[in-house]
Amino acid sequence: MKKRVDIVIAVILVVSLIFLLSLSLVSASWFSDFWGKITGSAVSISSINIKKCVDSDGGNNPLVKGMTSTKDMEYNDYCFNGYKKLKEYYCDSRNNLKVKSYKCKDGCKDGACLKSACYNDSDCPSQTIRYCVNSSACFNTTFYTCANPGTINAKCVVGDSQPSPACGGCPNGCLNGACINQICVNECGNGKCQEIVCLEVGCPCEETAESCPQDC
Repeated sequence: MKKRVDIVIAVILVVSLIFLLSLSLVSASWFSDFWGKITGSAVSISSINIKKCVDSDGGNNPLVKGMTSTKDMEYNDYCFNGYKKLKEYYCDSRNNLKVKSYKCKDGCKDGACLKSACYNDSDCPSQTIRYCVNSSACFNTTFYTCANPGTINAKCVVGDSQPSPACGGCPNGCLNGACINQICVNECGNGKCQEIVCLEVGCPCEETAESCPQDC
């Protein structure tokens, strides 16, 4: 009698297991068909990819503060070791969370390595302004030096020693800070007063009532 009960229990267990497996397969198939009707394309459950790692600064970028999010946690890039190093969180090519430490040459601030504005005077270019004074062409050059080079407070400042402005006479006049080298053509006497002229080679010379009274 006991043996018969054991057999009946075993049969019930096997039938129940088969029923549960069939139900799971039918449910998966039904979901796939239902999704296909909604989207217009059939998608199997195994092909649905849930992204588990997202980095706001686009990846391993120590010059930009970012926040890396996983399914369960969020990790912010941060400075440590007296604002000299950076802890950088990012997602690798396999979408896994990674962390890397950087030594920031110019310091670290607000979760990102800083880049110095200059390291020496050659990083600060000079600036030249050209202008005309009457019939002379003049220029004035300002030289800059690097203050606090290679630090977060580095910047280009006006140097202590500056050259004086220089000017040179222009026989044919000055235009936009440069001498006019083209020689005009004298057309005085042709009966037409050349009050407005071009500045190219071969253009007529400018005429006034004083310089060419017969035309003007």
